[in-house]
Order: sequence, then C-alpha cells, then structure tokens
Amino acid sequence: MASQWNVDDQIARLAELTSHDSDLKEAPLRRDVRSLGRLLGEVLKEQVGIELYAAVEELRRLLIEQRETSSTTSLIERAEKIVSQMDVEQAHQMTKAFAIYFELTNLAETNHRKRRRRAGRSSPETLAQPGSFLGTLRRMRAAMKAEGILFAQSKFPVSLSLLTAVLLLVLGVLAIASMAFDAGPLD
Repeated sequence: MASQWNVDDQIARLAELTSHDSDLKEAPLRRDVRSLGRLLGEVLKEQVGIELYAAVEELRRLLIEQRETSSTTSLIERAEKIVSQMDVEQAHQMTKAFAIYFELTNLAETNHRKRRRRAGRSSPETLAQPGSFLGTLRRMRAAMKAEGILFAQSKFPVSLSLLTAVLLLVLGVLAIASMAFDAGPLD
C-alpha cells in the first residue's frame, strides 16, 4: 500500500491547509479518510474475512452512489437485499465496521481542524479563521481604519504601549479613588 503520510513538498501541503478554496483545503482531510478507510479494509479482511469486507464495500459503494445520483429505488433495494441475507452475527460485524469507519472519519475531521488552525497560526499573513478571536480583532481593526477611527500605528513596541496604557489606567483609578474617599496613596 502506497504511503499517504510521506510528504515531498511541505510548502504545497501548508498551502493546502491555509487555503480558502474549499476543494484545496479539504484535500488533506480526504487523503486521511481514504487512507484510514484502506487501513480499516485491511483489518476487516484480516480479522473477519474477505466475504464481510466485500459486503461492506458493496454496501458502501451503493450508498455513495445513491447519495450522488438520487436514484433511490433500485439502489436501496440492492442494499436491502445485501442486509437481509445476513445473519445476526454478520449484521453485527457490518454495523461495527461502519461504526468504526465513522469514528475514524470523525477523528480525521477533528485532526484536520486542529492541523488547519496550527497552519494558520504559523503564517502571520494568512487570514484568521472566521469567527475566531484573532479574526474578529483583525476585522474590527480594518473597519476602524476604514472609518478613520484608527489613524496611525504606535512606533513603540506593543509591550511598551500596553505597559503605558495600564500605568495610566492605574493612575486614573487611584485619582478617582482619592477624590471619592478624600484620601491619597500617600495619606
């Protein structure tokens, strides 16, 4: 079996993960699901035999075809025929095979989301994920610039600007407290 895990071009794979094109960004997920499906198929052949594997594959292909063509009658009848010819033990094994496949697919999807998030963080010029905190801050900042609310960048490092802002805030709170309670920090 050809390995799906070795990568010759890391930059192309990173471009896939940071892309906003739906086909390109989902390519790694499709590769993972296909690879995990093949591995599960190999395990099925080894553990329960080629007959059940063939039945699972045929049922899987029928259901995919039914989903894509919306021609339901003949395909559903063929699927029902496959299932009705099974005894309880075979039906249990078939159900277990599909459950494991869907669990692997869910794990691949979770891994893909995490992988895309990490890839997005690795490159500052990539757009932040919609709905993320960083994405919201960037969109708000762009809107403020467009409205003329935000005029210039600070020439000081963020840490110095933040430290100054916090110091001014503390001094303001102390001034208000001294006026309200008629006391100062040195009283």
